[in-house]
Amino acid sequence: MRSKKLRGLKRRQKNIDKWFEGHQRINLEILKESKYYYCKSKVDPWSNLYYEVDYPANYRRQLFSHLLSIYELWKKQLEDNFDDFYLAIWLNDRRFIDSQVVSAIGDRAEHYQQMWNLHEEPLKFPIKLFNNEEDRVSMFHWDSTEDEDLVFESEYSDLDINDYWSPEDFFDDVRSYRKLVKNNTPTRTIQTEDGIEKAFVLKRGNTWIGKQK
Repeated sequence: MRSKKLRGLKRRQKNIDKWFEGHQRINLEILKESKYYYCKSKVDPWSNLYYEVDYPANYRRQLFSHLLSIYELWKKQLEDNFDDFYLAIWLNDRRFIDSQVVSAIGDRAEHYQQMWNLHEEPLKFPIKLFNNEEDRVSMFHWDSTEDEDLVFESEYSDLDINDYWSPEDFFDDVRSYRKLVKNNTPTRTIQTEDGIEKAFVLKRGNTWIGKQK
């Protein structure tokens, strides 16, 4: 698939700085109501492209610096308002655009603490990608895990061509399922609201979970 070319990249720095300005404070009302609050490193125009385009290295570093700063700003706000809370940076290497700062309270905080299937031996943090922030990176403890997509087998059960807008969509799903099976894609059983389900596990890269020491 051919990537779309971005023009006027020098002007994009302003978009990233505006994104940062808009995420410096937690909306405490939303946090108290939903028990979690986060911001992803999705910035226009990258977040609006149909084809996947990676951030140029200098903008990726700029965004990562802002993620670190957002963490620091949110930490002060959380300490001023809550006795217990969860706060971490979730950093993806291959899919950096999904990297985020995540905060939570109550049951959701407990869920985030336990949700990761962490590597027993943490992978080394990819500091070469963010060598502008070596000092601040060293102030964090970084655990690592797989960045994965889960495709539930139930999504392909009882496929009926009459449920699709077009035959092409139906056959696309049939081919996708056959490919998952043919490639011996790893599977995992997942506890969901509907019970235990089988899911295909598609590895996309790695994720680092960072918290200040």
